[in-house]
Amino acid sequence: MGLNETKGSWCLLTTRLEPVANAVPRHLQMNDGPYFLGKLSDDACCKFKKKCDGLPLAAKLIGGLLLNSGLEKWQSIVKESLLNEYQSQINQVLKVSFDHLSPPSVKKCFACCSIFPQDTELGEDELIQHWIAEGFVLKNNRVMEETGGEYLRIFLQNSLLEKVQGSWRTYYKMHDLVHDFAKSILNPESSNQDRYLALNSSEGLAENTTRTIPASIRTLFLHVKGGISVDMLLRFKYLHVLRLYGNDVKFLPSSIGKLPSLRLLDISSSGIRSLPESLCKLYNLQTLTMRDDVLEGGFPKRMSDLISLGHLNYNDDDAEFKMPMQMGRLTRLQTLKFFNVSQEKGCGIEELGSLTYLKRSLSVRNLGLVKGKEAAKQAKLVEKPDLSELEFEWEKEEGRSRASGSSTRRRKFFPALESLWVIGCLQLTTLPCSCKSLDVQRCHNLTSIKMGYGTASVEELSIRFCDNLRELPDLDLFGPSLQRLTISFCPRLISLGSCRSLRSLSVKRLSQIDPS
Repeated sequence: MGLNETKGSWCLLTTRLEPVANAVPRHLQMNDGPYFLGKLSDDACCKFKKKCDGLPLAAKLIGGLLLNSGLEKWQSIVKESLLNEYQSQINQVLKVSFDHLSPPSVKKCFACCSIFPQDTELGEDELIQHWIAEGFVLKNNRVMEETGGEYLRIFLQNSLLEKVQGSWRTYYKMHDLVHDFAKSILNPESSNQDRYLALNSSEGLAENTTRTIPASIRTLFLHVKGGISVDMLLRFKYLHVLRLYGNDVKFLPSSIGKLPSLRLLDISSSGIRSLPESLCKLYNLQTLTMRDDVLEGGFPKRMSDLISLGHLNYNDDDAEFKMPMQMGRLTRLQTLKFFNVSQEKGCGIEELGSLTYLKRSLSVRNLGLVKGKEAAKQAKLVEKPDLSELEFEWEKEEGRSRASGSSTRRRKFFPALESLWVIGCLQLTTLPCSCKSLDVQRCHNLTSIKMGYGTASVEELSIRFCDNLRELPDLDLFGPSLQRLTISFCPRLISLGSCRSLRSLSVKRLSQIDPS
């Protein structure tokens, strides 16, 4: 089998059949013979079976509790659950599961999940950014988003959250019974300290209604008809999280700038299409979330004053969308979905240079306005190792480009890079870098392609709308990694070559291909 214990390689074989275990060759065994696991006593099994009460959820919760625990811990957990016999069986299990969450900040994050309505599909970033805004994620030597990710894994391990792979994204849900329990923890009947409020009003909010809301509230979900008055939010000076819902909410009142403690503002489910200049006074704002492609007039002029901003959750496909001046001042930014290069002062590609914490995806457009290699280097993209998806776009349509394609090279500086798009680069002659997915579009001067640094790791290659492309490199040079190849709208391509590792080939509008 090629196993070598001295090199740290080994194989673990599990089986219920002793003859199978004994069939393993002696020289491959790391001990004298099979190791036989003991069984729980019938009494212990009956106790756990009774605790499950026939509910699959209870079985999953108990399984999460008992993971990596010895028999003594198992028996201790059973005794703990017996102390809450006045509760239903499932709530007994949930109570013990909750009590064993550690550190204490994890318990707070679990409880505050219940402010979201039942069956809400929550994204990973949405959850973690909410916890951070509440102040529940511990500050340590790690980035707080990493610590929040660890909290999320704890909930998954203990079956307190469910991970669902949807058709276009992965999201998280909380089981109805878990949600009810978390809500009882969040706002226990014995407590009169209201910190969270989700308010749904079909007739708008009257002045006397807002006066009944405690001024000390930290989290407010507002779903209203009729919009929000200018002074409706003024009472809530301690607000950390504000989410606005409803298409009737057409504008964000200027009084938003008088909420100095606000850390998270989500208006993605509202009808808001513009942002007031007063927003830029929210110096503690960490997360701003909006619906994509809706902003009219761009961002506020003094957007760069939001010095605490870490996540700008907004994308606009318009390459002419104007970026705020001096974006480089937002040195804590981790989420920036796009950057449109402009010739205006304070809007050049050099603004990206100081944004060293950018991660995941970034689209850089209008690269035709970047004057040469030295100017492109000022973006310091090679110093942003956490970027996993990059899109470089020179221009939407055919035209002359003054930029060099060199800024797309050298994958070794992007250890997390998984996807790269190169769009409209008229100087492109070499496949720019290695990653799992490489997409080349509208590079109209491209006639042939050379292999670039480390392209042997590419799994998906797509080349589209390259009018003058005549030949491809030997695809076998990609090695066994290349699985899917898409070539479309390349009318002058005369040969595809061969690739023995391909599992999927898609071709369209290749009029010069020789059928033989």
